[in-house]
Amino acid sequence: MVSQSDIKKRHKDLIELINHHNYLYHNKDNPEVSDQKYDSLFKELIELERNNIFLDSSNSPSSRVGDKPESELEEFIHEIPMLSLDNAFSNEDLYDFEKRCISNLATKDFSFFCEPKIDGIAVSLVYENGNFVKAGTRGDGDKGEDITHNAKTIRQIPLTLKTIKSIKHPSKIEIRGEIFSNLKDFSSI
Repeated sequence: MVSQSDIKKRHKDLIELINHHNYLYHNKDNPEVSDQKYDSLFKELIELERNNIFLDSSNSPSSRVGDKPESELEEFIHEIPMLSLDNAFSNEDLYDFEKRCISNLATKDFSFFCEPKIDGIAVSLVYENGNFVKAGTRGDGDKGEDITHNAKTIRQIPLTLKTIKSIKHPSKIEIRGEIFSNLKDFSSI
C-alpha cells in the first residue's frame, strides 16, 4: 500500500512537472512533451486528487485553464470564465461526462454531437448590436490577451453579424471557439 507521504510527494512532483510544461507550452511556445504525454500526466493528477481527498488541490493545475499571458498585448477580461473542455480517454470517462451533464441539466431530453478535435487557439469574439468589437484569447480563463487587431485579419470572422429575417441581434453577444490553420496553409506559412 502506498503511504500518504508518497502520494503527497507524487502530487507535488506532478504539479511541478505540469506547471513546467504549461509554462513552456503557453508562454514559450516550445513544448518538451507530446500532447498525449501531457494529457496522461494531467489525467494522473486528476485521478490522484479525486482518490485522495487529503491532498490540497487549491494551487493545482487542475484548478486552472491555461496560464497567465506574457506579452505586450493588452489584457482581455472575460466577463464569464472561459473554461476548457475535459479529455475523455475511455468509455468510463464518457459515462462520467454523461452523468455530469444529466445532473446539471433540468431536462433529461438531450443528445450529443461529436466531431474530431481541432487544436487551435481558444478565442472569444464579442459583438455589440451585431458589430464585432473585440477578441481575446482564453489565457488563464479569467484574463487573456486582446487579439482584436489579429482577429480582424481572419476573413472567416464576420465584422458584422448577418441579419436573418426580422430577428434583432442581442445588444451584446460573445461567441467562443477555436482559431486554427489547416495543415496545407500552415505548411505554406
